[in-house]
This record gives sequence, C-alpha cells and structure tokens, in this order.
Amino acid sequence: KVQFLNNEPIIVSSSGEDNSVKMWLFDVDRENMMHNLGSNIAPRLLKERSGHSDTPHKIKFYGDDSKHIVSCSENTFLRDNSLINEHISMNFGYKKNLNKKKISELGENIGNTLDFSFSELRERDWPNIITCHSKLATPLIWSKENRSLSQTTCKLESKDSKITTCKASSCGNFGFLGFENGGIVKFNLQSGIVREEVFPTDDLAQASSLSISGIITDQLNKYVITTSLDGTIKVRDFLKLTVLQTIEVEGKGAITHLESQGDLFCVITTESTSNLSLLVYDLSTMKLIRRFTNIHENAVTGVCFSHDSRWVITTSMDKSLKVWDLLTSSLIDWIKFVDIPRSVAYAPTGEYLATTHVGKKGIYLWSSKAFFGNVFIQDVPKRPHYLDLPNITDTDKQKLTHQDFYEAKQKTQAEEEDEKRMESSQIDKAFEELLKDDKELMKTKNSTTCAKISDDPFSKWQSLYYIDNIKQRNKPLDAKAKKQDAPFFLFDLENAIGGNDAGQDLYGVQYFTGKKELDDESKTLTSIIQDSKNLSSLNQTGNVLELKELLQKYHNSKISSSKLLDYFRKISPSAIELEFLSLSDFEFDTNKKIDYIDTFLKFIEETIESRQNVEIIQVLLSNFIKNNFEETMVQKARIESILVKQEEFASKFEDLLLYNMLI
Repeated sequence: KVQFLNNEPIIVSSSGEDNSVKMWLFDVDRENMMHNLGSNIAPRLLKERSGHSDTPHKIKFYGDDSKHIVSCSENTFLRDNSLINEHISMNFGYKKNLNKKKISELGENIGNTLDFSFSELRERDWPNIITCHSKLATPLIWSKENRSLSQTTCKLESKDSKITTCKASSCGNFGFLGFENGGIVKFNLQSGIVREEVFPTDDLAQASSLSISGIITDQLNKYVITTSLDGTIKVRDFLKLTVLQTIEVEGKGAITHLESQGDLFCVITTESTSNLSLLVYDLSTMKLIRRFTNIHENAVTGVCFSHDSRWVITTSMDKSLKVWDLLTSSLIDWIKFVDIPRSVAYAPTGEYLATTHVGKKGIYLWSSKAFFGNVFIQDVPKRPHYLDLPNITDTDKQKLTHQDFYEAKQKTQAEEEDEKRMESSQIDKAFEELLKDDKELMKTKNSTTCAKISDDPFSKWQSLYYIDNIKQRNKPLDAKAKKQDAPFFLFDLENAIGGNDAGQDLYGVQYFTGKKELDDESKTLTSIIQDSKNLSSLNQTGNVLELKELLQKYHNSKISSSKLLDYFRKISPSAIELEFLSLSDFEFDTNKKIDYIDTFLKFIEETIESRQNVEIIQVLLSNFIKNNFEETMVQKARIESILVKQEEFASKFEDLLLYNMLI
C-alpha cells in the first residue's frame, strides 16, 4: 500500500512481505516544483520501521531485567526487541563500518542466519555477539551497545566444512565455532585471533554424523561440552579443546538440541520421529539426573530452562508446548497451539515465556502464573490446553486472558477448574481462621509446650554476654597520663579532699589570716564534696536504685514479671551489669527490706517456666551469677529449683532437635 501525505512531498509505503513501513521524501524546491513535473525525481528514505521478514527461528532474553529480546530469522540479521517501548526496537545494522564493496558482497553472500550467541559481561568493552551464516566461512561479530556489525573479523582460515553453531563463553572473552565435519575452533572476541582449533582426520571428516549440534561452556571456564549427531556428548578442556570424557547416549540417537542453565544442561535425543527423549545432566559431575521419554510426537523445535532451573520447557512440530518439572520428574503443563511453535525462551526474572510460531513474524509473550501467585499442581495433565494466538487488533481493544483463547470444551474445563480453585481458597481461608483461633488459645492458656525467643536485637544480649571481652578490647592501650602537680603557690583541692596536710584549711585561712574559726565548717564542706563525688559516679549510667524498687514491688505482687523484664530491655548492657552489682549485700545498706538476690532468682524461675524470651533469661542469669556469685550460692533451694527446670527444658529441646534432624 502506498499513500501520499496531504500537502507534503512525502509518500508512505507498507509491505507485508518484508514487514516494514517506510516514509520517502522528495527533495524538490517548492518554487521550482512546477518546472520539474516532467522529470524523474527519485525519493530518499526518510524513516523506517521494520521487523523480521520471516519467522524468527531463535530468540533469547538479553539482560537480567527481562526488558530486551534478541532474535534472528533466516532472511534477516539480528533484531533487538524492547518490551518496554516499541520505538527502541531496531535491527542490527551492517553498513556503518563497511564500504560499499563489502556491503554488496556481504548482502549477496551472507545466506541464512543459522545461530547466534552472546555474553553480557563485556558489552561495553568490545563486541559480544556472534552469528554464523549458511554462506559465510567465517562468523560475524556484532556489538550490542552500538547495534551494528563490528570491524573486528574472525581471522579464520578457510575450511572445507560449514559452520553449524556458535557459542560465546560466559566470561565474554572467547567465542567457539562448531563445524559440519566435527571441528571445534576457539577465537578471541576482542581481536578475532584464533587461539585453538581441533578438526578430525580426513577419514572421519566426511561423516555427516560428526556434525556439531551444540556447544556450551561452564561458568568457571574449565570445560567445553559439545554434542553431535552421532549421539555423543564430549567434555573438552577449555584451554586446549582436548577430549576429557565422552558420554554415549542410550539408544545412540542423534542429539539435536543442547541448552544449559547454571550447573545443569539438557539434550534432546532423536532415535526416531516418534521416540524423543529429554536428558538432563549435572555439569559438575557429568552424570545423568533426569530422563524423560516420549516427550513429543514430532521433532523438537526449541528447548529452554526456567529462570530457577526448576523447569524445562520444550516445543515441537506437533504444535505443543510442554513444561517438565525436574524435582518431581513429571509433566506439569501441556499447551497446544494452532500454529507450530518455532522457538521458546524464558525470562530471567521468571515473569514471561516468549514464543515464535511458523507463519508469524512477531514474538508472543505469555505471563507465568507461578510468578504472580502460588500454583498448586495436583495431577499430571492427560490432555493439552488449546490456545490460539492473539491478534493485534483484538489486543488493542480489550485485555485478554488465557480463557479467551479456549475452545468451548476448554472453557467448560476452565470454569470447573475455577470452581475448584474457589473451593480450595475457601478451605485455605477456613484453615487460616483455625490458625488464628489456635494462636489466641495459645496466648490465653499461656502454653508452656513450646519455647519462644524475643524480638529484641540479638546484638544487645550478645554484648551483655561478652561484656568482659568488650571491656578488655576497649581498654586504652596507653596508661593514663599523670596530672602535673600544681605550683606551690596554688591550692590543690583534690589533695585537700584526699586528706593531705592542706586539707584542713580549704581556703588557706589559718595560713594567711591566722584565724581557725572555719575549721568545723571546712570539715563539713569536705564531707559534702566527697559524698557528691561518690553519688555522681553512680548517676553516670542512670538511677541504680530503680531495680531495687522494681524488685520490691515484684516481691509485694504489685507488678508482674513482664514489667520487670521490660525494664531490662530498656536499659543498656553496661547499665544492667551495674544494676546487678548494686544488689550485693553491703553492711551500710540500712534501708534493706527484702532479700533482693532471692527475689531476682524467683523472677528468673518464673520466667523459665513461661518459656518466653528464652535467650534474654539465659543471658541475664549468666551475668547475674558472675557478678553476685557468693550471694547466689547461699540460695541453695532456689538454685536447685532453677537447675531442675533448666535440665527439663534442655532435654525436651534436644529431643525435638534430634527428631527433626533425623527427618
């Protein structure tokens, strides 16, 4: 379709074959337009929006944020597809760094795009995408940052065999090529220099079964795993590409696909069109951990891992998509499309599943239910869910769900499943109500069948437990400097308070005036200063008499043990230790009305029985005994009662711990 814009020298053309919309501009002066009506004026391209001209046969998410998809089709180059803004999507260009001669040669002899691979680590340092093509003897290297072909070329000598697959290492420094005759080449992505190459002998080079079907590397650059059509998996050394181990697949079917994720990799073996198997291996031990047989009725077109390596998704020529769970070794989802799925990719965030289909030039995104909520898998699906692909006109008008693409039978099944989900949700709500009732019953009965730790910061009680080590660590390395003596003509108040000769004459009355009437007054002033000094040392960390007051109220049943425990939570570890020191029995304590040691031990015993705030009680008891050891040992009956309760609690806790460890 071609159409002019009103009163503008611009023509708009659209084509369904190449999937593009173009705007052409006629560069003609408006004044001389009437004189040039008869001449042939060629327009120039002003703007262009295009996509793949053919079905994308490989797609892969780029980046950990799942915002871009890199795709390729047989008749076009790479394309960067943005999931955030369609205006950012664009094709990778190849005309920027090449002259006209190379552009014409490249456009005629490039052929179909067979495979591509990339590494995201070195995106800003050097080109990081590799592509191999059917008519090129060397791969092309692209830059994702510039979205263009790089000037760096792989310096590979011409080989008699064609390139079948390519792979970029996880570190982003090297690229690997697999050939039709079974050869492997490693080259540097930054310079294009070939580092290692291994090709079979002339006798074996003609065998088509040696064709490399897939290449992967581990994350530590120790191994390179290759698969071939002869049904073998070869583990090679990353540096020299020498074969370290050969794994022969059971049945000796051709291996057509190879994918990896983390420490796992999977292969698709094809013994026949009806006998397809999915094998999952551990990359660290190279052992088979899962085997799924008869996965599809026709050839597999795509395979990928989920973002957490829990699922493997496969697509096939039988128009189906299946999800295999590795933990349960079972099929958990089965979808059948109207059009054959050509490729599949799972988002790194776990939010989307992307597919492409034969005869369709777009990429279709499917939301994962497991990402937005809990999905309970009850039975293995015995028949597929039929889905149709959405149209652009339909999606613009309304928002569609999976059920909108079901057939009549599938809609009834979906309604039944929704009813079951509603019943299960009602059961879950009833179960939550029962749990709330149980929690309230536990609170009302103050059950002692379980122990509970506090919600306080762990560092506070850890500091109280190791307070001696903290004091030793914070102790100054250098000794305190001795203050210089005052000159003989100045009066030293500290020496006067300490009881030196000048202490009886604070103001120098008897030395300078000869009067001794203030001797009694000076003694009174000295005692007042001494008492105030002692009291100030106690008040530096708070009121030390507050614990005694609380213990006295607790002894008289005026406050509960929780109020007393809240006081320990409020003050600092050093203040707690000072409070314990104040509980010692001094001879000059004439206001003592109760036995504070016994009352505190009674508080500990009661709190142990409640099984609440377990770690706080243990730390308080440890610090209390350390600071009041002699006074505590006098309370033999109370200590024995606490010891019995501690042993009973410890034995129950140990039995539960051992029981759960055995499970």
